[in-house]
Amino acid sequence: MGTERDILLSVADLARRFRMAPSSIGYAVMRGKKIAEEKGIKQYNNVGKGNIE
Repeated sequence: MGTERDILLSVADLARRFRMAPSSIGYAVMRGKKIAEEKGIKQYNNVGKGNIE
C-alpha cells in the first residue's frame, strides 16, 4: 500500500489539475480511507495487476 506521503504527493498533482486546495483533496482521501477501514472494505492497489490488500 502507498504511504500517506505518496497519497499526498498524488493529491498535489490532482490539486494542480483541478485548481483545488491540496488540503481539501487530502482530507477527502484520508476520510474515505478511514471510512473504508471502519467498514472493512478492501482496497485495490496497482490497478490492472490484480493486487488486493
